[in-house]
Amino acid sequence: CDGLGVSYYNRSACHLDLLHWASDPIWRHLRKGDQRILMEESLPLLKDQLNSEKYRLVILNGRQVLDQVSSCGLAKLEWVEKIRLKDKNYDLYCGKNKGMRFAGWSVNLQGAHGLTETDMTKLALWLKSVG
Repeated sequence: CDGLGVSYYNRSACHLDLLHWASDPIWRHLRKGDQRILMEESLPLLKDQLNSEKYRLVILNGRQVLDQVSSCGLAKLEWVEKIRLKDKNYDLYCGKNKGMRFAGWSVNLQGAHGLTETDMTKLALWLKSVG
């Protein structure tokens, strides 16, 4: 992420998933009970990863990720503001837990077709301001 000066290439950034395996059907099509079970089974590994690595900033991508992080107690997230991307309003959230900062948005970037470079720059600048 250029806005934060980090990269996967130099190992100053990494990608973590809430679940430690892929689901089929995809998450949003799973029954709520199955989502809860998968999350409960994955939570110890995710907590261990977060605690052992002492990340400075954890970026949360999408409403479902925000909801899961909040509901399982990984961070207490607070609404910060709305941001306009591709003619739609999305919510921005921040939080902290054990010295780590959490920041995220209600749009899932992989599923948001048509976001422009300007939209991505807005998100990067916001991340830089909170990170």
